[in-house]
Amino acid sequence: MSVQELAYLANIRLPTEKAHGFQICKMCEAFALQNTAVSLYHPKRYQSAALNGKIGQDSFDYYGIQPNFNIHTTPNLDIIRLETLLPRKLYRGAYQVHAALWAKLSARRINADIYYTRDFEIANVLTQMNLPTVLEAHAVPKGRNYRVLEATVKRPSFRLGVVLTQFIRKALVEAGAPSSQVIVEPDAVDLSQFTDLPTTEEAKKQVGLPTDRPIVGYIGRFSTMGMDKGIKPLIEMMAQLKSLNAVEPLLVCVGGPLDQIDEYYSLAAQLGVPKTQLRFIDRVPNKEVPLWISAIDIATMPYPFTEHYAYFMSPMKLFEYLAAGKAIVSTDLPSIQEVMVDGHNGRLVPHDEPKAFAYTIIELLNNPNLKAKLEKQARSDAQAYSWRARAQRILGALNG
Repeated sequence: MSVQELAYLANIRLPTEKAHGFQICKMCEAFALQNTAVSLYHPKRYQSAALNGKIGQDSFDYYGIQPNFNIHTTPNLDIIRLETLLPRKLYRGAYQVHAALWAKLSARRINADIYYTRDFEIANVLTQMNLPTVLEAHAVPKGRNYRVLEATVKRPSFRLGVVLTQFIRKALVEAGAPSSQVIVEPDAVDLSQFTDLPTTEEAKKQVGLPTDRPIVGYIGRFSTMGMDKGIKPLIEMMAQLKSLNAVEPLLVCVGGPLDQIDEYYSLAAQLGVPKTQLRFIDRVPNKEVPLWISAIDIATMPYPFTEHYAYFMSPMKLFEYLAAGKAIVSTDLPSIQEVMVDGHNGRLVPHDEPKAFAYTIIELLNNPNLKAKLEKQARSDAQAYSWRARAQRILGALNG
């Protein structure tokens, strides 16, 4: 089929400081660059305390993206405000009913060739309405939501499953999706933002970081869905550097939120890591992220081994690190192995060994030739992971 008009239904707050909002908007931008008329629909919600009153409500400005698609904020009873007032089980049920109702009311007002969503409940409603649907799956649901998935992918109106990892693909096929209708597409990067970046030394000066010591960096949210993304293991790694009598770099973590800073400093004190070796910075605008990545010497991804991180995750920071040509040290998780190869475009270390993480960082700092080799390969590999190419492949799978 030929996709002339694409409607993206996202049951989210926009703009949002969380990564999913950026990813959704970048995909809408990328689809629109393929000569497709794109409209993004989301419910009106109260803004978070982190953003309310601090920025305008224009998502194009907030994310630094082209205004080449339409954003429709639809009327909505904001059920999110009831989350702290209702028992968890009752709230989850109410949320799912609300999502289904919002999707149904919204879809009735839309006329498109393809209806696109990341939400299992919305995909269920769209396929029930016999609307041609693409489900982009970033996880594998459990319980009732898994049964919803099984029903969704078996309907004739289910056109395509777009998944982040091979593990999610296997789950969708096992749920009943035709194998030919599920494609693996990791997340991506806007390559244009990583051209003509300043040198590491110049970038350090521009963002106010010291130029007389190496910077070990982490760029991204400090937690997601209530799960730590590895900030504490990075602090443990810093303690190991001291035990190895290594040069002591500055650990810079950029992305927030900063509500756990006291806990981070408390852990550092227990491990003998002085505050002078740590710096935590809140979220910076998306357009400034490439500069901050350019300012670090070693880029890290210290994810713990959980089902989500190990099998479902495709972190955007990985592709940003690659595009910036950074030497990357990551915990060795199956999901990361789908993009990174140890010794080729980065280094992979066991998830539960901060000493091995520290040793690998020392190795890269002491071996500029190895570091340069990884940086060159990272920049080369990034070329396959642009948002535009991702959108082109998805539309190609639909048009094929």
